[in-house]
Amino acid sequence: MNYRNLNRTLYKKTRSALSLLEVVLALAILGAAGAMLAQSMQVATDAGLQARDQAVAELLAESKMSEVIAGAFPPNQSSDWMPVVTTVDPGKWYFRIQSQPALVQGMLMIQVQVTDDPQMQKERPLQFILTRWMIDPSLGLDTPPEDDSSTTTGTGSGTGTSATSSSSGGR
Repeated sequence: MNYRNLNRTLYKKTRSALSLLEVVLALAILGAAGAMLAQSMQVATDAGLQARDQAVAELLAESKMSEVIAGAFPPNQSSDWMPVVTTVDPGKWYFRIQSQPALVQGMLMIQVQVTDDPQMQKERPLQFILTRWMIDPSLGLDTPPEDDSSTTTGTGSGTGTSATSSSSGGR
């Protein structure tokens, strides 16, 4: 066999295995892709939990504002942080109601704040603020006037006459 034929047989030989370098490189790429996927899943999970907590805080603030409007809390008095009694994450949420006169006379600005950290010690505390303007209840505009039977409202009767006229025309 001469040199030329030996060269041809070497080129015709097919590779039947991967080299160690190719295997290590493939594992490194797979590991990097897995790490990036795990990091993106962690970020997505954290964002989902934060969105859920933000929605819960919003619902709690709307609930407390409804209680203020219904009269369960006096709307013209501010309060300090109080725990929210709820079945969702008990002991996690706190609320505060603040009231101050609005720029329009006879109106109150009511703010309900809901947070998971009233002392603001966390790096990123979750907080939701709901503001509503309402008529000052101390004005008494939301109660109907009292019915006083000693005062008359000016009832009277009268008679009236009516005249009819008819005309006839002739030709």
